[in-house]
Amino acid sequence: MKNVKTTNEECMCVLLLVQSASTEGPLPSNEQTSSPNHSAGQRKANRLQQNAESMLQRMADKHKEQMISIEKQFLMQKQYLFCAKENNFRELEKKQMREKFVQKRIQKWIIPFLNSAVCPPPTRNGSNLEKSSGRGR
Repeated sequence: MKNVKTTNEECMCVLLLVQSASTEGPLPSNEQTSSPNHSAGQRKANRLQQNAESMLQRMADKHKEQMISIEKQFLMQKQYLFCAKENNFRELEKKQMREKFVQKRIQKWIIPFLNSAVCPPPTRNGSNLEKSSGRGR
């Protein structure tokens, strides 16, 4: 007998195949009679092969379901982040609009005050600017 190293996964897979084969029970009578040349070992090998294929199919289906679930979660998180980004952008716009409004309000009230404090208000013909500087005469 050869010394063969097997992993735990291989052992578990073989055990699952054997267990599933033993739980299925005997083959239906029509399969037994349709192939009289097959020995009991060949029938058992065929049954194990079918069990392995069905197990692989179940595993593939389960994997697809898990991937669909993960993709759904990813899309939900992406949508949530997109909405959060939009909300942050709107809040920034509102803040900028408020700052612009306050700035215009300040300019509306302070600039005329500063103009009146620095120089006298202009007359109709604008000649007082030359008189105030003292150079126009």
